[in-house]
Amino acid sequence: MATRPLTTIGFDADDTLWQNEQYYRLTEAHFTGLLADFAEGPKISERLLEAEKRNLRHYGFGIKGFTLSMIETAIEITEGKIPAGVIAKILDTGRELLSHPVETMPHVRDTLEALAGKYLLVMITKGDLFDQERKLAQSGLGDFFDAVEIVSDKTAVTYRRIFAKVGDGPERAMMVGNSLKSDIVPAIAAGSYGVFVPHELTWVLEHVDEPKEAPRFRKIGHLGELRDLIDRLSQAALAALISLLGRRLRKQRRALRLGRRFRLLRSSRQRLDQDAEGSAEATTRRDLGIIGRSSQVAFSLTVVSKLMPSSSVPKKASSSGFDRSKIARKANLLLLEKLIFICWPARTGSV
Repeated sequence: MATRPLTTIGFDADDTLWQNEQYYRLTEAHFTGLLADFAEGPKISERLLEAEKRNLRHYGFGIKGFTLSMIETAIEITEGKIPAGVIAKILDTGRELLSHPVETMPHVRDTLEALAGKYLLVMITKGDLFDQERKLAQSGLGDFFDAVEIVSDKTAVTYRRIFAKVGDGPERAMMVGNSLKSDIVPAIAAGSYGVFVPHELTWVLEHVDEPKEAPRFRKIGHLGELRDLIDRLSQAALAALISLLGRRLRKQRRALRLGRRFRLLRSSRQRLDQDAEGSAEATTRRDLGIIGRSSQVAFSLTVVSKLMPSSSVPKKASSSGFDRSKIARKANLLLLEKLIFICWPARTGSV
C-alpha cells in the first residue's frame, strides 16, 4: 500500500475529456459509402483498419494519418481505378474531422474545478498537434491544467518522464483515461495509479485486457466518481503512513530499551572485572606472603641445622642415666621457636 500522498493527476483527452471516436465512426461510414460500388462496407472497414495499423509508424495517431489511410485503402480496393472526384471527397471528409465541434464529457468541468489547485493537473494526449491544441482551446478547459503534453505515443517511459518533470514522479501520480492500452497499462507499469473510465466507443487498436491483478488499477463509471476515489486513496495512504510511523517508533523504543540494557550489562561487567582484578591481586599478595614465610622457615631450619648438627650430640647418655639426645632435641625446638618468632612475627588475619 502506498504511503506517499498523491500530488499529480494526468488526464487523457480524446473520449476522456471530450468526444472523439464518434466523429471517426461517422467519417468511416461516409467513406464506406463512397466506395460502395467497389466493395461491401465490412470489407472496406477491414482494409481500412489494416492500412491504419501499417501507417501508425509512418504517420502516427490522428486525423492526418487516418485521412491518408482512407486514400490508400480506396486505391487498393479499386485497384487504382478510384476516380479523382472520390479522392477529393475523402480529403474533404478529413478536413471536416479537423473542424468538428468539441463536446466535453459529463462531469468533466466539475471534476477539474474540484481538483485544480489541490493537485498538479496535466493533460497527456496523442494525436495531431494542431488538432489537439484546437480542441483544448475550444473546450475551455485549458486553464485547469498546469501542463499539456501532446505525445506521439504513450509508454511507461513517457509517463515516467512527464510525471517526473511536472510532478514528484510516477509513484505519486495518477493517470485517468478510457484507453487500457495507452492510458492505463503503461501508467501502471511506470509506477502510477491507472484509473480506467470506459467509453462506449473505443478504437479497436486500443483494446487490451484489464489489469485487474495490478494493485494500482482502478475502474470508475464516469469522471464524477473520481473525487471520491481520490479521497479514499488519500485516506488509505494516510492510514498506511501512520501505521508505518508507528512501527518505526516501536522499533526505536525497542532499540532504546536494548541500548539501556546493554549499558547496564556493560557497567555490571566492568564492576565484575574490577572485583575480579582486586581479588586476583589480593590472592597474589597472599600467595607471595605464604611463599615468603615458607622461605623464612626454611632459612630458620637451615640455621638450626648449621648451629647444632646432629653428629655433635651423643646418641646415649653418660653413666649417670640421662638421655642427652632428648635434651638436644628439646634445645633445638626451643632455638627453632625463637628463630621463628624473630624471623616470622605473627600477623593478625593472615592465612
